[in-house]
Amino acid sequence: MNRMRDWLIAKRKAQGMTQREFASLLGIPVSTLAAYEQAARTPTVARAKALAKKLNVAWEQFFDPNHQ
Repeated sequence: MNRMRDWLIAKRKAQGMTQREFASLLGIPVSTLAAYEQAARTPTVARAKALAKKLNVAWEQFFDPNHQ
């Protein structure tokens, strides 16, 4: 199980957003968000910090395997 994938999908769905809408909110390509949600890619630290700020979460959450 990939924790980043799980909480990121849950965060998007809790806001009732499509991948396209969520990616637009975050300022990233839909393909990048899809890759994160499929656990095919992990953001760089710089991108994790930028995304975390927009999502109001700690950037370390992107790399914490124990986060739920």
